[in-house]
Amino acid sequence: MRTCGHIRVVVADDQRLVRQALVRLLEGEDGIAVVGEAGSADELTSVCQQVRPDVVVLDTQLPGGRCRQLVSSVLDACPNAQVVALADRSGRQCAVLNPPSIVGACMAMTTSAFASGSAEDCLVRCLRAGARGALRKDASAEELASAIRAVHAGQYWIEMPTASRYIESLKHSEDAEPGNGSVRLTEREAQIVGLIVEGMSNREIAQALGISQQTVKNHVSRILEKLELNGRLQIAMHAVRGGFAGPGEE
Repeated sequence: MRTCGHIRVVVADDQRLVRQALVRLLEGEDGIAVVGEAGSADELTSVCQQVRPDVVVLDTQLPGGRCRQLVSSVLDACPNAQVVALADRSGRQCAVLNPPSIVGACMAMTTSAFASGSAEDCLVRCLRAGARGALRKDASAEELASAIRAVHAGQYWIEMPTASRYIESLKHSEDAEPGNGSVRLTEREAQIVGLIVEGMSNREIAQALGISQQTVKNHVSRILEKLELNGRLQIAMHAVRGGFAGPGEE
C-alpha cells in the first residue's frame, strides 16, 4: 500500500460490516490511505502504537471504553493523531460547522436533536476530550472524507447540532474561565457575534441586520482582530466563555 503523501487513517468500529464499509469508502478517496482497523478499545490502542496514524475514525460505542475515555486512550497512544468521532443517530441534520466558515445547506437545529443521552451528547464529550471531528454514521462519504482532511489540517469539522451543543456546554463548564472584560465590542459587533453563535452565515446575518455581506465580513474581520482569534467557531466559543465586555462606543 502506498501511503507517502497520503493521510494515514485507522478505522475503529466493532461492527465488522460497518468497519469494512468505511474502509472501502475511504480507500476510494484521493489522498487518504487506510493503514489499520480495530474492533475494540484495546485493539485500537495497539494498532495506533504500531502504525502511528494521522487520523483515527472512532466509533463512540467501541467496546472497552466510552466517548472521552476512547479519545483519551487514542491520544495517549498516539499524541500526534487527530480523532474524528462517529455516533449513531436517527434523523438527519445536515449542517456542518467548519472553521473559518459555516458550510452545509441545512441549518436545522431542533430541540429534539439535543435530547438527553443523544449521540450529540457523546460527541460533545469526545470533543471535550480532544477530538476535532464529530459526525453521525449517516453522514455521506464526502462529509467523512472532508472531516478527515479538515482535522488533519488542524481544523474542526463538527455537525451544526453537535457544535451548538458543544458551545452550550462551555457555558456550564466548571473549568471555563470568565472573561476579564478587557476586550470591548461595539453594539453591532456584539449583535454579529450573537448571530454567529446561532449558526448564521454571513448572508443570513446580512439579511437579518439589513446590511451588506461585505459589511458583515468587515465586522467579522474586526472581531477576529480584536479578540485575536482565528475563525467563527473560536468566536462562538470565546463568546460563551464571556471573553468580551458589553457593547461600547464605535
